[in-house]
Amino acid sequence: MPSKPPRPFGPRTRIRYRATWAIVCLLALGLALYRLDAQSLWYDEAVSARLASRSIPDLVRWTAGDIQPPLYYVILHVWQRLAGRSEWALRFPSVWWGVLGVVLMGALASRLTRDRRVGLVAATMLALAPWWVYYSQEARMYTQWVTLTLAFVYALLRLALSPGARSRRSMTLLAGLALALMYTHYFALLVLGTLALWHVGTLRFWKTPARPRLRLWAQLALAVGVGYAAWMPFLWHRFREDASYWQGRLKLAEALRHWAVHMTLGAPETFLEKDAVRWLPLFGLIALLALGLLGATAWRYRHHRPALGLLLLWGVGPALAILILAYRNPKFNPRYLMAVYPAWVVLLAWGLRRVPLSWVRGLGIGLVLALFLRADIGWFTDPAFTKPDFRGALAYIRAHRQADEVLVLVSGHMSPVVDYYAADIPYVRLPDIDVLDVRQVLGFDVGRELNQALRGASGVWLLLWQDNVVDPMGVVPYLLGLAGEETPTPNAFWHVRVRHFRLRPGARIPERPPIARPMQVNWGNAVTFLGYTQEADGALTLFFQAQKPLDADYRLRLELLDEAGLVWGTADARPGPYLYPTFRWAPNQVVMGRHPLPAWPGTPAGHYTLRLRLYTPGQPEGVDILDAQGAPQGRDLLLPDVWVHTTRPAPPDASPPPLPGNVVTRTLSAATAPLAPVQVRWSPPDPWEPGQRVTMQIVWAAARPPHPDDRVRI
Repeated sequence: MPSKPPRPFGPRTRIRYRATWAIVCLLALGLALYRLDAQSLWYDEAVSARLASRSIPDLVRWTAGDIQPPLYYVILHVWQRLAGRSEWALRFPSVWWGVLGVVLMGALASRLTRDRRVGLVAATMLALAPWWVYYSQEARMYTQWVTLTLAFVYALLRLALSPGARSRRSMTLLAGLALALMYTHYFALLVLGTLALWHVGTLRFWKTPARPRLRLWAQLALAVGVGYAAWMPFLWHRFREDASYWQGRLKLAEALRHWAVHMTLGAPETFLEKDAVRWLPLFGLIALLALGLLGATAWRYRHHRPALGLLLLWGVGPALAILILAYRNPKFNPRYLMAVYPAWVVLLAWGLRRVPLSWVRGLGIGLVLALFLRADIGWFTDPAFTKPDFRGALAYIRAHRQADEVLVLVSGHMSPVVDYYAADIPYVRLPDIDVLDVRQVLGFDVGRELNQALRGASGVWLLLWQDNVVDPMGVVPYLLGLAGEETPTPNAFWHVRVRHFRLRPGARIPERPPIARPMQVNWGNAVTFLGYTQEADGALTLFFQAQKPLDADYRLRLELLDEAGLVWGTADARPGPYLYPTFRWAPNQVVMGRHPLPAWPGTPAGHYTLRLRLYTPGQPEGVDILDAQGAPQGRDLLLPDVWVHTTRPAPPDASPPPLPGNVVTRTLSAATAPLAPVQVRWSPPDPWEPGQRVTMQIVWAAARPPHPDDRVRI
């Protein structure tokens, strides 16, 4: 027996119910409108603004190669013609969809559970849900996507509960909503497939025969197929070509954690993730309690089973499919799973309504709403949740830029933001891309493009955002620093950095790696060491080149040695930048890594030798260095004559720095002489070969300040 519409209230209860509904809707509207234009547009919103400014044929052509279909942008295009291009106007359609989603959530939950109070609780939860408030204030398609999903599920329920001729009208509405969903977001196809599977799988619960319903679903599939056929090639192209932000495999546990904190407390947009994780056990217990109570209800009352099955399949099916896709191509964001969130809200509200003790029921609902409200307050008041401040950064550049200075964007795909806030400032995009692509990493060949773009310029402004993806080595600021001098900038712009360089007259930016001491060292026919440069601050810039695609995450061991072979400092790091592991290196690409000299506090100034060893987790002893004939020549590479500047003295109470290997420590008796050893630390090799040197550290204690005549005999 299917679920039926909820029973009517009495007159007084109906008045209170409607008044409460009005308060919930006003709350949703007020939260969505509050400080709507207080923050800058960020990149995704600027893309929406750029596309909405184009003609409809042009924006459709552009979205054919983008990650989203065109319907949202078409609606925004029409709205922008009426309301303008201000930040407030661009974000208002999301406000409208957000409030409509709250209304549909209440209607859907009421019809599905036969309890209007469940609908009211579910609508209140959605109105206060931090991520719903956040995306109701963002000029993107996400609230439209979720609201259309709610409308589709509601229409699907009407079809399930309506026999005869009304089914045809419902199917017409379903076809229109399905096409609207698929032209709003590509993942809508997964939601639609899951819901269709539920309806077909529960045919035995409905009053009407199965054959007419199957025939109507075939008609729906045909209508949607015809309506979406023109766009299907672009969907297939996106499935095949969509590039991840990172290479490697999806970390499933991390993805699930991000989804959980995002869908509960809106982290990291409205709640710090480390704090949100602490609340996850509470949400988990409430969810388990709700599922247990609903399971018992469905076991006892057969007519509740289709509703519970719908919520479970809707909440799990699309999420599982999206995670499988993300495992194939590790590009994942919690907002990809937004369309399944309403199912979990209804499950939570329905389950808490089934708690027999009213005070426990009220405590659970109140606790969830209080946590949501706390996150909402953080979104509106805490500067830590500010969107990238492109508006402030470009305003600063506009106020301080000279007429002959050039703006360089790293990464170039942020150009829509510049077009929105500073359309009159010419700029150079590095790389010249519209969509972020982890495979397009800047190298030293960018020097040629910079020389052409900066011809006759007296200075350069760098706008940096997501540069750790396209310029993880920092090639652009490094090359500009060689051709000019950096001047200080405030860098008080959240998630956006501004740097300014004054170029020397006639200076030319290097178009090849500036290697002061070139070398050719072959590490295991995998990595070539090209040489190094010691910078003015004493740090070493090391240059590498991958000979082939690398699967392992290679590491570099650094040891600072004096003339006697004693160790004065050690370090362990990736050869290149931390955010550019070796498995991301392209073959034959020159990779630059900056490494401060690993000098312990108290290391005297002077010339030293730096010993390098390349290794992998599976080969910790190190990779062999090969000669021209491929014969091993050892594993350690020595870089002679590196200069250590005067380092800070070691604090009197500091513990000795660590020694490599298995360290043996001998603590001596307390010192009574003016200068006496108190500890001996050394690392005996195993085996210990005759003539082999061993590093030893002796920690001394002084009873008085040192005197020039003091002598130590060992």
